[in-house]
Amino acid sequence: MVSGKPVIPRKKTFKCAYCHRELPDLAAGKGFGWPGYGYPSHKSKNKVCGECLARVEMKEIARKKPGDRHMFYMGDKDRAIINWAGLISYPVAWMTYGKHNIGGDRRDYWFRDHTGAWWHGVHTGSMNTIVHATKLKETPKKPFHARNMRL
Repeated sequence: MVSGKPVIPRKKTFKCAYCHRELPDLAAGKGFGWPGYGYPSHKSKNKVCGECLARVEMKEIARKKPGDRHMFYMGDKDRAIINWAGLISYPVAWMTYGKHNIGGDRRDYWFRDHTGAWWHGVHTGSMNTIVHATKLKETPKKPFHARNMRL
């Protein structure tokens, strides 16, 4: 019981609205964590599995034009840029460190997406992992002080 109300147990499985597979709810019984599904938009009530969500997001990334932005996250030790669930991962080509007047530190990342297009992402501060990225028109020139990333 939570605050006098009985806790309604979550179902152990869910059905993906896209691929129609019956899949386990990874957070069932825990009440927290990545459940293995999400929603394709904030208005949708249909649960969609992580694989289908990754496909939808990859199509959205591919449709972006130069100058368009997308929000990514820092992956394993600055070596990859990922989506929220970590199902999409792009290796970092090179990065730079610098200072930021509000966040304290700033990291710039250059990476390619699955279509081969170049992106430039910026992460500020140390209290989050959000990378705000912009799709570039052309292949960038490596900054003089940039570090190559070995994967």
